[in-house]
Amino acid sequence: MLKTLSAELTICSQVNENGFITIAGLANGEGLAEGNKLELYLKRVPTKYDKIAETTLDEFCYFELVNIQVERNNLSNLYIKVNERMMEKVSLAGN
Repeated sequence: MLKTLSAELTICSQVNENGFITIAGLANGEGLAEGNKLELYLKRVPTKYDKIAETTLDEFCYFELVNIQVERNNLSNLYIKVNERMMEKVSLAGN
């Protein structure tokens, strides 16, 4: 679970047979609702982040980011941003 100043994200991740990653979960927080944008970033250098995927929350604030291609050595450099709010590092347990 990621906790930010404005949201709580419950995240589940899976590395698929084809080597691609799926990240899914629920967002909970003040002001979050259906249609809010969720973005996944890869940190390249200390001040440079590249957006690699985005989706929107459904009516239950559920989200899925599927078929994400990231090299294994970059799995510790993933960050999620919800609605232009603070970016938070993603920890993929077991990777």
